[in-house]
Amino acid sequence: MAEKEPMTITGLLEFIKSEDRRYEQRFIDQDKARDSALLTTNTSTSTAFSASKTAMEAAFAASEKVSNTAQKYIEDKFKSLDGLQEQLRQKSESFIPRTEWNITVANFAEGIKKLESFQAAIQGAQTYSDKNKNNTSLVLGLIIAGSGLILTAIAIFIHH
Repeated sequence: MAEKEPMTITGLLEFIKSEDRRYEQRFIDQDKARDSALLTTNTSTSTAFSASKTAMEAAFAASEKVSNTAQKYIEDKFKSLDGLQEQLRQKSESFIPRTEWNITVANFAEGIKKLESFQAAIQGAQTYSDKNKNNTSLVLGLIIAGSGLILTAIAIFIHH
């Protein structure tokens, strides 16, 4: 067996410098991996937030359109009922007996009450929707942020 030659001070200094370079390179590589993972996470989070925002804006626009349509429908029904009530009043003065008129008026009053209940239900649903907009955004934001945090932790763990 050949004996190892003793290491000289110059050789030892060279060995220490080479180990220092390896050690520094390892930190540089870790920084690059961390920056890459962070960039990926930021990009995916930004994309998810953008998609979420777009979807929510579309949903809110559709909700507003439905609400406006329902409100217009109700207004049209009230206008229609007002016109019909006036026609019946005019006819009742000359053609309809009093008992029939009372029945007709009672039916219209019941119809108006139903429409008012329908309108109140729609307004209640719209109020409920407005209250839940912020809660939905918060939950979706927390889910996206949590998944981004988990993906970052996995990326950092894989690179170690």
